[in-house]
Amino acid sequence: FGLRAFLVLCFQGQIVRKHSDPDIADAAYSQVAFVAMCKRYLTVYALGTLGDWMQGGHLFALYERYGLGIREIAHLFAVGYLSAALLGTYAAAFGDRYGYRLCVVLYGAIYAAVCLLMNARSV
Repeated sequence: FGLRAFLVLCFQGQIVRKHSDPDIADAAYSQVAFVAMCKRYLTVYALGTLGDWMQGGHLFALYERYGLGIREIAHLFAVGYLSAALLGTYAAAFGDRYGYRLCVVLYGAIYAAVCLLMNARSV
């Protein structure tokens, strides 16, 4: 859903920019910059989504190895998605306040720590 909404916004942004700027040269530059931003965003979004999809099967196998049943694993996945949906707003506000670069670095560090801890049997 998010990807479709972004694509629609990109397309609408191109139409609005094309018809609202009186200066053609400025409009062309704005459109080129906008399309470049869309391509960069979509590339990073696609790579992130691919990584998330690839991780799902590995997490399922890891949880199974820990002795969890299919129902318990399904609950873990559901809680993960719900917490991401609920906390996403606060994460965005944190990024607005402290900067997105800091958020990316924190995310990478926390994610790396979680990946290491998931392989420890005693945790």
